[in-house]
Amino acid sequence: MAVVIALLTSGLLQAEPCLLSSDVKSLHDCASVLEDRKHEFSFDTIDAESFSLPLTKSKQVGYTQSAWWIRLQLKAEKNRPFSGTLIVAPQGCDRVDVRLRSSTGSERTLQLGDNVPFYEREVDSRLQSLRVHLEPAETLDVMLRYETTNGLRFPLQIYEEHAYERHNANERLLYGIYFGILFVMLLYNAVLFLVVRDAVSVDYLNFLVAFALGVTSLTGFAYEYFWPDAVYWTDRAHPFFMNIALFFGIRFIQRYIDSARYAHLLDLILSALRYVALLLAIVSIGPYVRTVSILTQAVVLLSVPVIFVVSVRGLMLKVRPARYLMTAWVLLLSGAFLYALASVGALPYNLFTSNMLLFGSAVDMLIFSLGLGERYSQLRVTAREYEMQLEIARNLQKSLLPALPESVGSTELQYAFRPMHLVGGDFLDILDTKDGLGLFICDVSGHGIGASLLSSMVKMSLSGFWSDCADRPAEVIGRLYRSLTDKFGDQYLTACAVWIDRQSGRLRYARAGHEEPILLRADGSIEYLNAPGTILHTMFYVPATPEEITMSAGDTLLLFTDGLTQALNRQLVSFGEAELIPLLLEHRSESLSLLCERIVRRLDAFTDHDFRDDLALLIYRHN
Repeated sequence: MAVVIALLTSGLLQAEPCLLSSDVKSLHDCASVLEDRKHEFSFDTIDAESFSLPLTKSKQVGYTQSAWWIRLQLKAEKNRPFSGTLIVAPQGCDRVDVRLRSSTGSERTLQLGDNVPFYEREVDSRLQSLRVHLEPAETLDVMLRYETTNGLRFPLQIYEEHAYERHNANERLLYGIYFGILFVMLLYNAVLFLVVRDAVSVDYLNFLVAFALGVTSLTGFAYEYFWPDAVYWTDRAHPFFMNIALFFGIRFIQRYIDSARYAHLLDLILSALRYVALLLAIVSIGPYVRTVSILTQAVVLLSVPVIFVVSVRGLMLKVRPARYLMTAWVLLLSGAFLYALASVGALPYNLFTSNMLLFGSAVDMLIFSLGLGERYSQLRVTAREYEMQLEIARNLQKSLLPALPESVGSTELQYAFRPMHLVGGDFLDILDTKDGLGLFICDVSGHGIGASLLSSMVKMSLSGFWSDCADRPAEVIGRLYRSLTDKFGDQYLTACAVWIDRQSGRLRYARAGHEEPILLRADGSIEYLNAPGTILHTMFYVPATPEEITMSAGDTLLLFTDGLTQALNRQLVSFGEAELIPLLLEHRSESLSLLCERIVRRLDAFTDHDFRDDLALLIYRHN
């Protein structure tokens, strides 16, 4: 009875040959499988081993350290030969050893897999394939041994030549459309970035590039077209690029929906996951490919629900970008769900269902691109509004600049004012009275609207008391400080106030941390007005110390901000006195308007028009 049972069992485990009678045929039902946990079998010893039967269509091993054996027989019809292509493994399989034994007595062995340079493959295909030719009624025994660090599944399909060419053309058309969509979206977002300069789009562009390279690595096209001889790299390219895509993709989502603002804890979790992905990308270059691939899937599985919850919370709080994120996420998960159904046999596993993840990701990225397009439109509207506000502020600041007093001709007084942006923090003013002339210049820290607002406050404050104490410059600075004490915030300013008795030439001045005014005597000598004084700031203040000198006919006084002396050229050398003093000496006899113009032009040439600070310059010549 034991012998009979053994014989019956042996017969049940012996697969019937696959009759090759159609254009395309799945071989799962007539294939036997064996797991070799210890890698102890070879082609010489495997024939006697018992194979389980059959290998179902949904058979997927996943990540395994075992070697796997597949055995099957192919048989041609009695009245016609068969020539075709047998697909034995997908892209990403490291090694497939093949032995073919014909009923005619011939035998051949070959090796497939990503460990073989692409152009040494028997079939120029991203899949692991081999040629099969059978004469009428000929039988071919096929023995396959698989070994890989990636997830393993067994496609096991055979195509007649014309059917394989049709399948190959359809597949390349499908992937061509997919990569075409990726390319168009990459180009679209790159153009939008160049127009809007939104930092969020940088992450999205990096994500698109890394994801595209990851998909081409996963599908095998990168091995075929980009690095066909890089055997070591092709096994690591997919986990490397996918982890880079994860890093930039998660950061893009965080910035796109501003998750830190309304989901702080979840945002911290996402930040931790993306840094784990970045670490995995670095580790993937080493020998731990299988471990990195498994951990990468864990990061994906953890990030999916977190992003989903963030999206739901954003929808509840009516965060506009969350709508796009939720729509894209639902479609991507739908694609993954359909792919899973096809993998377990609930749906036909064909060219369409097997690529639902790709379709889902393409639609997902298309929706994100539309969302970014709307974001860019809103940013452009905001930018136009901002430009209008800047123009208003610019006109307002220009209106605050002084006109030259009628009693002082252009031969005696001239100034130049140029903000780094449309508006700036430098400010100057002139007060003409019957007793003398008041000059004031200041420099607010920073640039742009914030600095211009504080300089406007300086003007308003100064106009309230200047005429009362113009001949006492130290008091001007003191009263200015007291009026602005609660308005400095994080900013500060430097200032210099000057009073000139135009009849006697007596000059009083006080400084508050400002650039030292330069007095160019008519005889060519240079004096620096270096009265002590500190910057004006809420945290500390030391009253300015006034000083007095006498000007003679032909003496020229320069008041300026550090946008003149501290301007840098491309070699990071400052304009400073080395450029300014020789220029003053060379042209001291020229009119003030021409001298002012020469200084500005020399500064522009020195910095190559690369303005990094506001500029204010005030020149007085005593007659």
